[in-house]
Amino acid sequence: RRRRGDEMAKKGKDPRLGVTRTTKFEAKTKKGKRFLESRAAQQVEYVKRLLLLYGRKTSQTVKDVLVELKHMRDRMECTHLTRKNENVVPFEIGGETSLEFLCGKTHSGCFVVGSHSKKRPNNLIFGRVYDEKVYDLLEMGVENFRKAIASEAKQVFSPKPCFAFAGEEFENDADFK
Repeated sequence: RRRRGDEMAKKGKDPRLGVTRTTKFEAKTKKGKRFLESRAAQQVEYVKRLLLLYGRKTSQTVKDVLVELKHMRDRMECTHLTRKNENVVPFEIGGETSLEFLCGKTHSGCFVVGSHSKKRPNNLIFGRVYDEKVYDLLEMGVENFRKAIASEAKQVFSPKPCFAFAGEEFENDADFK
């Protein structure tokens, strides 16, 4: 029969303190090892993906805006879900849980939800997700929308940051090159 301390140690808790340890875990199987390696810090982190989805009701204008947003992003950086989602209501209590699940499933760091109602016609909700929890929300309305011309739609926008370091230290010192 096991003691209480052995059970707590197996769950990753220190039996003397009653708190979770912050040390690295070792996997017992190959599948577990691959999972831990995929969750570990990477030298080159993945790009934040964009999740585009429809709300309860969606007008054709909102659908066109979401398609244009999809074409602005690189193909590998965007996920577009085309079915309507009845339970995705970011501003209501409990309505963000399915949205957080979808963002975690698609590894998305930001999302856009399109909806249409009498009170808020042609509505877009932009949001960010951090640690699989909704972090920021921004609600906007679309009034005058025109589709882009086919030649303009080929331009790809990617929000990868670019830093330019200028100055004598960066040109002369080997540590700063």
